[in-house]
Amino acid sequence: MSKKPNRVVQYKIANEKFLEQKAQEEGIIALESGILMRQLELQAVTMQGIQALQQGDGEKARRFFQQAASQGNGDALNMLGQMYISGLGNTPINAQYGISLVQQAARVGCRAAQDYLRQRRIPW
Repeated sequence: MSKKPNRVVQYKIANEKFLEQKAQEEGIIALESGILMRQLELQAVTMQGIQALQQGDGEKARRFFQQAASQGNGDALNMLGQMYISGLGNTPINAQYGISLVQQAARVGCRAAQDYLRQRRIPW
């Protein structure tokens, strides 16, 4: 006949499991919060690029877009790609490279990039 753990032991085991679960949930929340903050930072960098482009400073815009694009920001990838496709902001035209950037943007979920490629029947 096996011996049942007493109530104190059962309570300790249940409490440890609860604390482990809570720590895991809080770790996930902290991770998600960190990811969200990083996404917001990249979006702010992308917005700085758009502002620079609107002010006629293509070189500055390209630097901002490259910074955010290097971290996988879809909007920045798309904007940078558009700059290379069209020569926007005195960017040297390189359509092949530009399309590859727009395709990367589409793959990470950028709707504008997906629409652009879909209209031209270019796969991503």
